[in-house]
Amino acid sequence: MTSLLSSQGQTIDLPLYYLERATKSGFVKVVVLEDDKAKKMLDDEKTKDDVKVLNTKWKVLTWKEQTEITKASTVYNPVDGVQDIDFFKYRDLRIKKCMVGWDMVDDKNVPVPLESNTIDMLPADIVISLISKYDSETSLTEEEQKN
Repeated sequence: MTSLLSSQGQTIDLPLYYLERATKSGFVKVVVLEDDKAKKMLDDEKTKDDVKVLNTKWKVLTWKEQTEITKASTVYNPVDGVQDIDFFKYRDLRIKKCMVGWDMVDDKNVPVPLESNTIDMLPADIVISLISKYDSETSLTEEEQKN
């Protein structure tokens, strides 16, 4: 029965591929790439240098951690007396609890610490994409569910 507990401490490595594109006004927009498209671009001599990658490391939540996040995200509406989950708080707490490492560096190539306030400064598209990748990686596909 120890196999059910053996996943504790395991981590999942998830790369996020993206491009940086300047708009007409000079604003630099981050464009997240699907893994397949990124790999094709990386294989192409003309586009390989355009692709950037943020390597991230994630942990799988224990039941206790999941319960703590859910409780911390629960809000009470005094008007109708109903408790509900604040989805935005839930999502925020989840990424800050599950993502345990990254290889981000600043303009001087100094490692950027993975901290709550640093995650808050990321572009929304990046955070949403990271959460989506984590959810995809930790969920079974229909094919996997059949086995």
